[in-house]
This record gives sequence, structure tokens and C-alpha cells, in this order.
Amino acid sequence: MKLNGWQRIGVVASVVWIVCAGMNSLNTSYDREADSAADQVAKSCIDAYRSARGVNPPLGQCDVRADQYKVKLQDRELFDAAWVALIPVPVAWGFAYLVIFTVRWIRRGFGSPPHTKA
Repeated sequence: MKLNGWQRIGVVASVVWIVCAGMNSLNTSYDREADSAADQVAKSCIDAYRSARGVNPPLGQCDVRADQYKVKLQDRELFDAAWVALIPVPVAWGFAYLVIFTVRWIRRGFGSPPHTKA
């Protein structure tokens, strides 16, 4: 299969998009959300332990829960980053081919009428 220049540019742009968008989405969303969510889990664990028993929880117990929650959140963030990186690529390719098809179809409409032999 031979690719023309525009298709090669599209392939390179698609690869760059997948790599950069995936990494950017993963880094920005995970860094912001994971730390604050883990802090909330640790605080709620400490508050629940104090209200139930009237003393502080054993050292590290709530940190373990927060770390477990962070791991679960990371799995979700990986899925979201893959979604952001991969879904726009086929949509963009489909849109580009739709535009090309439409432009060619309109050009054919302005072409010379078919020759008829009498």
C-alpha cells in the first residue's frame, strides 16, 4: 500500500497525538486527582476510627487504605488516558476522508457534461 504525502503526514500526526495526548492526560489528571483523593480517604479513615473508638488509628493503617485507593484510581486513569489518546484518531481520519469525498463529489458536479453520441 502506497501512501501519498498527506497520508504520511496524517500517520505521523496520529502517532504524535496518541503518545503526547495519552501522556499529558495521564500526568495532569492523575497527579491532581490521586493525591487529593488519597488525602481524603486517609482523613475519612482517621475520622471514622476516632469517632468509633475515641482514639487515633494505629500508625500507617489509614495510609495503607489511601494507597490502595490510589492504585484503584490509577487503573481508571489509565483507561481514561487511553480513551483520550485513541478515540480522536479514527474520528479525525473519518472526518478527513468525508471532507475529501465531499469536495471531490462537488467538483464532479461542476465538471463537463457527459458526451453523448447521436
